Amino acid sequence: MRAADTFRSTGSRRLLAAVTALSGTLLLGSCGGGADQSKDEESTGVASVKGPTKGTGDKPAKQVERPLVRPDSSDEEQLRVWRVYYDCMAKQGVEVGKNKEGDLSAFKDRDKDPKFPAGQKKCGHLEPETPSWRSAREDPDFRNKADKWVKCMRSHGAVATVGDDGMFALDDATVHVGLEWSDKCEAEVFLAK
Repeated sequence: MRAADTFRSTGSRRLLAAVTALSGTLLLGSCGGGADQSKDEESTGVASVKGPTKGTGDKPAKQVERPLVRPDSSDEEQLRVWRVYYDCMAKQGVEVGKNKEGDLSAFKDRDKDPKFPAGQKKCGHLEPETPSWRSAREDPDFRNKADKWVKCMRSHGAVATVGDDGMFALDDATVHVGLEWSDKCEAEVFLAK
């Protein structure tokens, strides 16, 4: 995993927090009885669930799973997956830098680019994620796994921490060791059966 692949913007974190808050509000709001009770409910005292009316387009939103960049993927495979995302963002007008091979490889300044939010809205489903990022979103046991990941990296001499979003940070003095062991330790902890 390259350092550029592990950066998640504050905008992404804010978006995740907003989606979570909105989901909770919608779920809680749908639990009340409301003033428009049906005749059946008034007479029986039992509320019934009614499906969507024909033609309203009320369909549940389908969750699109982002591409997973496994730590045991080849560099070519990781580059291919990231290239799809960066190409999409570039087509939306987001400034994307290039590496020495000429491939799109990182955002120039995603926090200050005015086109980034719209690009992320259109291309966000293509943004690759690591097993730790996915675990942070979906796995209730994430914190325990993150602690094991840090313990593994520390056992090899890296001074590391992992945030609640699945992003890790390394002490400047041990970056080289941490980058060497982060993928191996991540695979050991997050991909173990």
